[in-house]
Amino acid sequence: MGSTLTVDNIVGATTAANVKLPAGHVVQVVEKVSTASNAFTANSYADHDSITITPKFSTSKMYLSFVGRIKYGNDLGNGDRVRGGFRWSRFVGGSEVATHSHSTEQFQSKGVSNDGGLEYSFTGTYTVFDTPATSSTITYKLQVINSQAQNNFNVSHGQIVIMEIAQ
Repeated sequence: MGSTLTVDNIVGATTAANVKLPAGHVVQVVEKVSTASNAFTANSYADHDSITITPKFSTSKMYLSFVGRIKYGNDLGNGDRVRGGFRWSRFVGGSEVATHSHSTEQFQSKGVSNDGGLEYSFTGTYTVFDTPATSSTITYKLQVINSQAQNNFNVSHGQIVIMEIAQ
């Protein structure tokens, strides 16, 4: 036999500090439609876009996700490659405190024509879990590296999502 509890109003202080959610529940979601469009030419990480969240709990994990377009144009000759990767950098109080990267060659493509008319685009994704151990405001910067600097590419038009997950 089950019971039902109905509450119209809770009187007293209810803050994130005295509320405990079961592990795995989504506490909050912050979403941003990224309109940034940046060319990546050098063999070093450069900022693409950023998003900010203020965690409700210092014990939460953050699930970060980016989905966006990667495009290269007619500078890519037959057999040439374009290679690159993503990383998330975490900033608290204006200082970088951590980065998450897996490889500088998370994606690659190869040119199939050298007639000057080549343009190729595909959808790139990058997701990580972060354990920031803070309830201070966090800015996450999505950074991109061009691992083969002689062939330029653009990253543009995407979506960035952070989900705070209770632990």
